[in-house]
Amino acid sequence: MESFHLGAYGSAALGALTLRGGVDYAHHEIDLDRGFVAGRFQGGESSNSADSVQVFGELGYTFLISQNVTLEPFIGLAHVHVSSHDVIENASPFHARGEVASFDTTYSTLGARLVATMPTEAGMLTFKGMLGWRHAFGDLAPETRFTVDNFPTPFLVVGAPIDRDSLVLEAGVNWQMSENVTLGVMYDGAIGRRDQEHTLRGSLSVRF
Repeated sequence: MESFHLGAYGSAALGALTLRGGVDYAHHEIDLDRGFVAGRFQGGESSNSADSVQVFGELGYTFLISQNVTLEPFIGLAHVHVSSHDVIENASPFHARGEVASFDTTYSTLGARLVATMPTEAGMLTFKGMLGWRHAFGDLAPETRFTVDNFPTPFLVVGAPIDRDSLVLEAGVNWQMSENVTLGVMYDGAIGRRDQEHTLRGSLSVRF
C-alpha cells in the first residue's frame, strides 16, 4: 500500500483555555497478491484505491501546578470517513468482485496531559505524558460484499472490528540541545479489549 497525506492544523489560546483543530486527507493505492489454492480454485492479484478524511477538534484548560509543571485536562472529538473503490480480482477463474462499504466513525477522547520541564547544563529537558479514555461511535467493523462467477449468492466479508472503548496513553521526552536543535523520543499506545497499538518514534528538529 502506498499512501499520500495532506493535512492542516491550527490552535488558538485564550488565557489558560486552548482550542485545537485540523483536517487530514489521505489517498491510498492498494495491491494484493493472494496465493490461496484449493482444488481448481486459485487466488489472484487485485488492486484498488481508497480515500480517507479526518476532521478533529480539541478543547483543553491548562493548570499551572508549579513553575515547571503544567496539567491540561482536555476533551476531543474526531470524525473519520473512509471510502474505497470496488475490489476486482484479476488472475482468478472466479473473478471475485467486492463492493466495499464506506466507513464512518466518530471518536471522543477525555483525558489529561502533564508537561514538566527541567533545565540542565546540557540543555532543557521536557517530559510529556498523556492518559485518556477514547470511545468510538458509528461503524466499528469494515464490510465488503463479494460476488464470484457461477455462484449466484453474494457473501459478506467483515474485517477486524474497532474497540468501542480504549485506554490511550503517551509518554516522551525532548532534549533541547541548543537554541535551534531538539532531539526527542515519544511512545503512543492504545489498549482495548481486542486490539492494542504501540508506537515508538524518534525525532530530530533543526530550526534555521
